Amino acid sequence: SVGHALPALFRRRPYNPAYLNPDDARRLGASEGAIVVIESAAGEVRAVAHPASDVRAGVVSMAHGFDSTGGPAGAANAATLVDDVNGSDALSGLPRMSAIPVRVRLAAA
Repeated sequence: SVGHALPALFRRRPYNPAYLNPDDARRLGASEGAIVVIESAAGEVRAVAHPASDVRAGVVSMAHGFDSTGGPAGAANAATLVDDVNGSDALSGLPRMSAIPVRVRLAAA
């Protein structure tokens, strides 16, 4: 997750893509490179849509570890979607960091 700051990787993709199932992307009207807004109970991020056939319908896949600078929609810090106050694991105290319920919409032009 920290490799994105390496110059060679940053030049290739200076942002954190939001991988969507192609059918979901089509329903949203989000073609490759479109800006989408991803909202959870904790917050929202703007991200660059990348339809990917290996992503299950109804799922958005993003990497963690990006800060909120750079790229066409900022780097899309997925940690913004994590609720670190409510719903933490009772034993470890860790917040839910995957399978977070989100709503995705096409960003306004």
